[in-house]
Amino acid sequence: MTPNFRIAWFRRALLGGLSFGAGVGFLGGTSPAIAREVIMQAAAGQPVQLPYTFRDNFGTQWDVQADGCIGPGDADVYDAGGRLFVGPNQQYSPNAQQAQLNPNANEVVLPPMPLAGLNVSRRVSVNSKEGWCRWVEVLENPTGAAIRAAVHVNFDLGGNVQSSQGFSDEKSKQQIGLAVFDGNRGIAMLGAGRGGKTTPTFAPQQGNDQVDVTWDVEVPAHKTAAIVHIQAVRPTVDDATGFLQRSASQKFLENLPPDLLKAVVNFPPHAGSIGDLEILRGKLLDVVELRGGDQYKGTIQETKYVLRTPYGPVELPAEKVVAFITVGEFRPTQLLVTTDGEAFGGMLQSPAIHLQLSSGQVTPIPLASISRMGYRKRLGEPSEFKYDQPMVLLRNGDRIGVEKPAGPVSVTTRYGSLAIKPEAIAALVFTGEDQPVHQILLTDGSRFAGLVQQDPLEFKPRTVAAGKPLSFPAAAVSRVQLAAKVEEPAEDAPTLSLSTSDRLVGTLAGKLFLETAFDTIEINGAEIRALARAGSALGEVQVTLWDEATLSGRLKGDVIDVALKSGPTMRVPASLVDEYKQPQPQPPASILEKIRGLVADLASTDVQHADRAAADLTAMGPRASAAIRSLRNAQEKPVQDRIDKIVAASESKAEKPSVPKPETEVNAPVEERR
Repeated sequence: MTPNFRIAWFRRALLGGLSFGAGVGFLGGTSPAIAREVIMQAAAGQPVQLPYTFRDNFGTQWDVQADGCIGPGDADVYDAGGRLFVGPNQQYSPNAQQAQLNPNANEVVLPPMPLAGLNVSRRVSVNSKEGWCRWVEVLENPTGAAIRAAVHVNFDLGGNVQSSQGFSDEKSKQQIGLAVFDGNRGIAMLGAGRGGKTTPTFAPQQGNDQVDVTWDVEVPAHKTAAIVHIQAVRPTVDDATGFLQRSASQKFLENLPPDLLKAVVNFPPHAGSIGDLEILRGKLLDVVELRGGDQYKGTIQETKYVLRTPYGPVELPAEKVVAFITVGEFRPTQLLVTTDGEAFGGMLQSPAIHLQLSSGQVTPIPLASISRMGYRKRLGEPSEFKYDQPMVLLRNGDRIGVEKPAGPVSVTTRYGSLAIKPEAIAALVFTGEDQPVHQILLTDGSRFAGLVQQDPLEFKPRTVAAGKPLSFPAAAVSRVQLAAKVEEPAEDAPTLSLSTSDRLVGTLAGKLFLETAFDTIEINGAEIRALARAGSALGEVQVTLWDEATLSGRLKGDVIDVALKSGPTMRVPASLVDEYKQPQPQPPASILEKIRGLVADLASTDVQHADRAAADLTAMGPRASAAIRSLRNAQEKPVQDRIDKIVAASESKAEKPSVPKPETEVNAPVEERR
């Protein structure tokens, strides 16, 4: 992208000359809403020359360079703070001579450039009062396929890293921040918010002046993802650590356009918005905003709100409501937002909202005149919505907290009809891009397509005063979330991947019959380490057994059974099997019996007998570790300790790289050569 193109981009932004078609944004195919918001902000801002200097009240000078990094400044905190690389080390370097300044947000917006198949732009802002700098890395995918890329930001400090201290999210235990001491000052680095889905990896180089921060980001087709990260300079490393400990995610997202706010992947949902709608909140007083723009401030006098909704009447006590937004022009409705982040849409029964002004006068404000209303923040109110309870999300934006169903959920799948226990379900997804049927997400990491049979869906609301069941037509539901978050399966979890893109987390059950060129081999499903499609015909596979022996042939029969970790057993058409991995397969019965005998011998009073049993168990190697470990808890403490050492020795042996042996030993047994 040439400098002339960048200048032309800003001119067109200011003149409103960029056009948007269906699914097409600036630079040929990004999110139209976000692109339009960028252009609107650019038009509302003003061009400034680069480098551009911000100063905060803590004495730090933030010199924004042409690539969005911070230059040396007058305090030499950074030599180059925040150079951006995307994908295989492709650097963001538009070398723009100008940026767009948004004075309201104290932010400069740098132009986009193509990197790793994405259109990448940057926004850099400084909160002068609180003394921190924010970067927003905007990644727009103009293609029809998802793009996964590493987003890497390098900080070249003015002094060497003498010490560093990680900062983690108390709940997830994931590291989200780092406090660094460079010999002169403390630098706080925040790479995600508490509860954010995407967390970074920090790599400070002790004794050097480099700190690298990396996120792994997947940007869906024709969508946008945004990474927000923060730096604050403080006198000491303890002050920097204190900044991280006191950090509240919500304040770092202020002044971001609503559409961009939705695209942030490393901070939790913003409590200041519901979808695209910004919530109005008062500071010292409650506030009511009229359609004409006037704002009345005082104390709202309502004690409860009665709402008529498509799924039944809803009554909410005033202390549970934080705000409401009027939605629609021709037949307006109200969207009530609660302290839990729920949103109920419908028609309020009261024709007016009564507001006591600071003068003491109580005035009724007609509902038809109100665009937004918000309460002042109450004592003890959370700063962020925590969606950690079961919830029904509707297509129109409503979010209703519910109780888990009392009975199983009936689902029809290509693997047959299932009755799934509610505790095994993470989410039911009713709508999505290129999703003609429902998606069932289980707590063990399994996901598969199907159809939820219940219609309408009935749930008992969690916070509505009446507490009567609410009825939702399946066509109106976007998602039913029953678990706090959808977990990815652990690395050592057995996983079956299918050609339909379904993923089942569980073990092969029963027996498989493999027709080879000379015989039909009977295999216990639990003993299979891996299975992958091979050959040109459906059902032709290569099977790897627990001891890494491999067999190739054609599966006999139409289906194989998979016992899911979350409980159900599914019958999967053999023709759909793509790949199966089981890092900890079960040894055959004869080997298990031998392992049981050797574990029992560990308790022998004959020291030599016990030592020989330990040596035999260790010699079995890491393949037997899972079986040995499964017997541990039934043993006495001395035997448990010995089992721990045996397993550790076996697994450590497996991790060591192989060393070539002298030529005289090439005919030694395979296990010995390893």
